[in-house]
Amino acid sequence: MSYIAKYEDLMSQTFYVDSQSEILLLEQAARLADSHNDIDLGFRARRRMLSITEITAYVDKMLAAYAWCLTQCDQLPDIYNDRDLLWSFKWLVYSLPECSYINKKQIHSIINDMEQRWQKYQLSMHTIHYMRYIVAVTMADRETAKKYYALCQQTSRGEYSDCSSCEHYNSVRYRVFMEEYGQAFAEAKKILDQEHSWWGCSEAPALTPGELIIPALKLGKIKEAQKYHQLGYENVYGNRRFFETLAQHFMYLIYQKDDAECRKLFDKHIPIAFGIHNDFYCFQFYLAATCFFSNTNKDRINVSMPKNFILHNPEQIYGVSDLKYWFMKKTRDLAVAFDERNGNDYYQREMNVLMELLID
Repeated sequence: MSYIAKYEDLMSQTFYVDSQSEILLLEQAARLADSHNDIDLGFRARRRMLSITEITAYVDKMLAAYAWCLTQCDQLPDIYNDRDLLWSFKWLVYSLPECSYINKKQIHSIINDMEQRWQKYQLSMHTIHYMRYIVAVTMADRETAKKYYALCQQTSRGEYSDCSSCEHYNSVRYRVFMEEYGQAFAEAKKILDQEHSWWGCSEAPALTPGELIIPALKLGKIKEAQKYHQLGYENVYGNRRFFETLAQHFMYLIYQKDDAECRKLFDKHIPIAFGIHNDFYCFQFYLAATCFFSNTNKDRINVSMPKNFILHNPEQIYGVSDLKYWFMKKTRDLAVAFDERNGNDYYQREMNVLMELLID
């Protein structure tokens, strides 16, 4: 069998597997193309990888694929057009600060490169301001977030702007980060009200309720938190695509002391947490797990830990204190890594605030 036939076989298999397996097959196809110096096939495999919605959970793979494709566009502009990559460029930039090992200089360098490409095609700077404030929120940089949020509101939308629902969702995230909770709840209504369902976006309505659970709990609005949990839980449960907001629902269940549902959620999603390459997603889920095990009134517990868990045993029975210590250490290590990269103490403070809120 020729390498092209092997390549096409790998590509055809991607249509019948889950997204995680699809990424692995596409990586294999790209490596095969590279081993034969076939740039066209290498580009095709990586371009497909960048189109997978759940690629944001695998930021390192996304960054490698994008850098390779962009290099070909810059070196062979008559063959490969970087404008074809601009939409997925937004996904990359959105995800960069969610990995603690990607340093601040690299993040800003990539955003600056993005801005230069927008200027080359004379595109609206709305998307650039939008991405800068989103990145600043994840990096807990209040002044930068405030500056670019204002610029975003003042700049006309362009062809690469997100849909209105997604823009409102990120506005909710901004308001929550700035602790402008009343405005966050008001902004969320623009997404969650039935009259706006014609927008056709599945992502923002699924993610938004989870973003409001913790603000509601912090304000003592338990019925509001319950409403948001009920609105969003079914949409995000078991869905790798929406893993980023699952931890908030987990925290609500912990607050309500619904141990049975907490166990069910944990067992269902811990394999996902161990399989993704996104520190921000893991930080949130591990923090919720820390709170869950801290409140567990048992010495030992039966939970379905993945085989790559360092304390894994076939019986799947673990000491609660061991699980609590492991998840707390992982959570704190990620918080420290984020804070050292960002130059502030936001993640460690937020960890302490949520533990105080949720642990008995």
